[in-house]
Amino acid sequence: MIGSISLKSSKRTRLGAYICKVGYFDIRHKVIQPSKKVSNGSMEVYVCQGGHKLAGPFKSHDAAKLHAEELMSEGVRYVKHRKR
Repeated sequence: MIGSISLKSSKRTRLGAYICKVGYFDIRHKVIQPSKKVSNGSMEVYVCQGGHKLAGPFKSHDAAKLHAEELMSEGVRYVKHRKR
């Protein structure tokens, strides 16, 4: 079936643009543009591991970095399947 090709969206589209790395976590942000020129846009910052959001949205990069360091000290990791 040539006509039905499904394309996977990129990490940048789903999670946002890459900012920096804190341990094994990525700090990513999305800039949300307003639909009309009446108001300003906004920014959401997330803590991600791989392709998964672990925390957020935050208002600033510094708050996300601080939270990522706290998660590192607690030893938090994303686990897809937990074995019983």
